[in-house]
This record gives sequence, structure tokens and C-alpha cells, in this order.
Amino acid sequence: MSSIPKKLIDSLKEFGLIESEAKIYSALVLKHDSEVKELQEFLGMSKPSVYEGLRTLEEKGFVILTNPRPATYQAIPPEVALDMRLTAQMKAKEETLASIRELESEEDADRAPESLWFIFGERHFESKVRDMLKNAKKSIYCVTSGLALDMIERKARGDLSFDLTIITDDTSAQQRIEGKFKKEKLSLRIISKSQIEESFQARLQSSREGSMPSAEKMLGMYDIDKMFILVVDGEELFYIPPITGSSLNAIATRNQVLIMNVKSMDLLADNKKRK
Repeated sequence: MSSIPKKLIDSLKEFGLIESEAKIYSALVLKHDSEVKELQEFLGMSKPSVYEGLRTLEEKGFVILTNPRPATYQAIPPEVALDMRLTAQMKAKEETLASIRELESEEDADRAPESLWFIFGERHFESKVRDMLKNAKKSIYCVTSGLALDMIERKARGDLSFDLTIITDDTSAQQRIEGKFKKEKLSLRIISKSQIEESFQARLQSSREGSMPSAEKMLGMYDIDKMFILVVDGEELFYIPPITGSSLNAIATRNQVLIMNVKSMDLLADNKKRK
């Protein structure tokens, strides 16, 4: 093999290795063990760079020194090294989150309301929702067309109270969902997509500038399948606006005014007025 595959280097970088460390570790895995001079020649790296990379790899648990003279190193088997690294990263994550929460609990009560922050991409969306649900202690409020419903259902048998609005045309959804939650802990509302579209169209037409063509144009900008609102313990909001597009752009905040405003939205307000 003339070079280390880029895909392998990139994968190791996901575990916190820099490129030079990833190359050195990959070479040692291929050679089982090697003297520094051999690694230097194989990788085309300078002697100081190889020594520095071996030093940090040893600290991270990827290699061990098997002979001091001449300096010879051996790679820890990937199955062991990567598992140890992943365990260390998970521990670091928990310690970091605990420290952040401790800081948040000590923040000044007179501090200005927290500003909005934005998350982009489905990967971040799933991670954020999973973290919020994991830390829920009292209640979960959610409006969803199905996004993250499986994650919420996994919390169903705990002591949390649930206020759920499900947007679906599935006539069996209510019975299925009610069967997964404690009756006394669940407030459930099922709304069809057509009901929301009719209500939204009515609002547009009743506005000062509303007209049928503009209402249709505005409706084309919305994707009901993306509708998602999650409020945990009444303290933190995660909101994905139902806007047409390939990305999942979301807003997350602890601002109580924004949380109350979003929770007070009635998807069928104008439908009720007309009936």
C-alpha cells in the first residue's frame, strides 16, 4: 500500500485525532509495530512530527512504547482503542453538560432574556430533541406531524405529563397513541392536514391584503409535514417552522415570552370562528 486511504484518515479524525496522528496510527496498525525511523520513512514525515504524534497518541490510548532503544511502538487494536476513546468522549460529554448546567443554575436572576439561537440540519435536530427529552422532569408539550414522535413515545410510561397535538390524516392514530400513554397523563388532539390548510387559507383571505391568488401562493411556501414544536418543562422551546425546503431550520430558546407565544398558537382558530 503506497498511502493511507483518505477515508480512513477522516474516520479517525472523527475520534479526535489530528491528521498526522491518524496517519501514524494507521501505519502502526498496518505494520503491527515499528521503529520511529521506519514510520518516518513510510509516511514521509519529519522526525519531530512523528515523535510528537506518537507522544499524543500514547496519551490518548492508541499506541504503546514496546522498546525504548531503538524507540519502537505498537498500535492498540482498533476495536479496543476506538471503544476506549468513545467511552472517554461520552464521559467528557456528561461532565461538560453537568458543568454547563451548574453554571446556568448560578446565573444572575436579573440577566436579560436569552436570545434565540439556530440549529441547522437533521442531525442536529435529532440530537437536540433527544437531549431535551432525556432531561425532561415534569412535562412535554409537542405539536408534530410525526417528527420525533417515536422518541416521545419512548417516554410514555414515565411520570411525565404530555400535551400532544398530532397532525395526521391517519384515522387510527388517536387510538394507537392513546394506547401507549397513561390516560391520566395525556392530553391528545388529532388534527388533519386539510383542517390546517383550510384554517390557514381562511386567515390569509380575511387579512386586509388577502386574496385567493395570494393565499394560494402563500400556502405553497408551507410544508405541514415539517411542523414541529417541543416545549420541555415549560422552560425550553424547540421549533421547526413549516417552511418548504430541503433543510430543517430550527429555533431553540428559553425565552419565556416566546415560549408562551408559540404555545398559545391555535392551528384551527379561524376554522372555529367560521363554524
